[in-house]
Amino acid sequence: MALGFECPLWVPVSDGPFDLTSARAVDGNKPWSAGAGACALATGLTESAWILSRVRQCLAEGEAATTRAYLDWHEFEDSKAGLFVWEAFVTGEAKSKCQDKAKRHIDDARKACDEFIERLPDPTTECVEEPTGPIHSLIGGVLLWAGWSDDPALLRTGCLVVRPDA
Repeated sequence: MALGFECPLWVPVSDGPFDLTSARAVDGNKPWSAGAGACALATGLTESAWILSRVRQCLAEGEAATTRAYLDWHEFEDSKAGLFVWEAFVTGEAKSKCQDKAKRHIDDARKACDEFIERLPDPTTECVEEPTGPIHSLIGGVLLWAGWSDDPALLRTGCLVVRPDA
C-alpha cells in the first residue's frame, strides 16, 4: 500500500543559519517555511501521526502485525509488502480551482494520486532528486512515534515528493 500526505514531510537542515528556512529544490520559488507550507506542515504533523497510529493499531490487531513502513521506494518494492509513505505536493496551477473547499482538497488529493500512479512502476522517475544534504524527517519522527519502527535513522531519512504539473 502507498499513502501520500500533502504537507512537507521533511525539511532541510542547512549548515548556514540564514538558509535554514530556504526552499527545497522541489519547492520552486516558495520555501516550505512560507505561509502555506508552514501551515500544511503543522496540520500534517498531527494528521499523519493520527492516521499512521490508527493504521498501525488496526494492523496490530490482525495478522499483519509485522507490516513495515518504508520511505524508500526501492526498499518497498524489494520487500513485496508493506506501507510506502510519500509526500504529495500540489501547488500553483496544479491546485484545484473548485469553489467548494472540501471538493478542492479531494481534487488535489486525486491529482497527486493520479500523478503517483502515472509514474508507476517507478514513481521516483521524473522527480527532483532530494534531499541533497542533511534533513530533519518529520515523517520519520511520526513513524517512530506511531510504532512503525524503532530505528532513529528515520529522523534523517527523506521520502519521495510527488509534485504534479498543472
